[in-house]
Amino acid sequence: MGGFNDPIVSGGGSLVYPSIHSPNYSPGASGWAIKKDGTAEFASLIVRETGGRTTLTPPASDPTGVLGTQQVGQALGASGSVLLLPGVWNFAQPLLWDDCELVGCGDETILQPGTAWTGLSAGEAILQPHANASIDNLAGYGGSNTRSANPSADFIAPAAGASFWKATRIRCDRMNGRALYVAPSTGSHGTVTTIKGEHNGAGLWFDNGTGSSVTAECNVHDVDLQNCETGEVLFLSAVTDVLISKVNGSIAAGAAVNAATVQGSCQTCHLTGLDLGGGNGTAIMALKQAGVSSPTDCLVEGKLQEGNIGLIVRDSTARCDFHVWCTRNQGDNIRSDGTGAFLRFWPQMNLGNLGGGTGYDFSVLSTAHCLIADPGYASGGVTANLNIALAGNHVTEVNPPSGRTTAGSPPAGW
Repeated sequence: MGGFNDPIVSGGGSLVYPSIHSPNYSPGASGWAIKKDGTAEFASLIVRETGGRTTLTPPASDPTGVLGTQQVGQALGASGSVLLLPGVWNFAQPLLWDDCELVGCGDETILQPGTAWTGLSAGEAILQPHANASIDNLAGYGGSNTRSANPSADFIAPAAGASFWKATRIRCDRMNGRALYVAPSTGSHGTVTTIKGEHNGAGLWFDNGTGSSVTAECNVHDVDLQNCETGEVLFLSAVTDVLISKVNGSIAAGAAVNAATVQGSCQTCHLTGLDLGGGNGTAIMALKQAGVSSPTDCLVEGKLQEGNIGLIVRDSTARCDFHVWCTRNQGDNIRSDGTGAFLRFWPQMNLGNLGGGTGYDFSVLSTAHCLIADPGYASGGVTANLNIALAGNHVTEVNPPSGRTTAGSPPAGW
């Protein structure tokens, strides 16, 4: 980006700043960027360059975020690494950059929307890394402890077409949007490692709409996002090759959203090491149709608890494996009400039907082909452990425990 004389306006209306080493700038006495005509460009920008890293101190007063946007954007065009020292950094517009790492000092480096923040449009966020850009060891904050009163903003959203981007050691609290929003193009090759926070609008979204899938090639590990208020902890739509592991997540009490949704033409999405719960959505986890397609060839492993239904598998979802422990749900612990084939379940179930109505450990409501292997039916308060609603079903149960009860239309002898 270096070598341009003036800020460049990107297609999204955001400013991409040129290098301070461009022809119209020279170092000032305190390391400030000074225009060639002698006027100070950024009067409170302190820049120290050692070993290829630019170090910035937050402005003493910048509630609008205009100065912070200029300072950090300028520095990202100046070197291969930018360190933000502890303090509050306000931003008026998204930051867009490539081929540079943005590093903080842990939870003490706080990035938030300023009073001049322009608002959230599709795919925008405070931080928008482009190709070969990375974010490490810093925190996002919505601006106040009331999430809904904060400016509308995602925290991190890789720019359209970005590839080989990375976000590590991230804290994000009370953002009035999502902690991470990815609208990937083919071969995004994104990496997310260790992201934590609470009371954001939503968590991690990989969203390609409802049409044909794209091969996202994204890996995520070590997630702890609690009390999401308006959207899922995990949301995947029409993406392929997204691997997510070690997730602690919850939905805020009363919020009518699922903890996790996998929908549309998703394929080879692995969600393992899950501990998800809470909220008042349809289910803790749902796999379902979006557009004309349903997920296939997906793997789910972990605990789904304290929702209306633990796991629901819908529409033509097919060729998926579920190694799940579903417990403390108000109705069914697991429900299959689709038409897909080759659905395999290795379930443990306990304390189902806590709502006291009609509820089952495992309920099959339509013609899906289900293999239920070594099931653990441990709920005493359910209407029955296994419900098969239709005669002529496609359910195979392997090694059921003694004493399990059935309802509906199971084959003779079950």
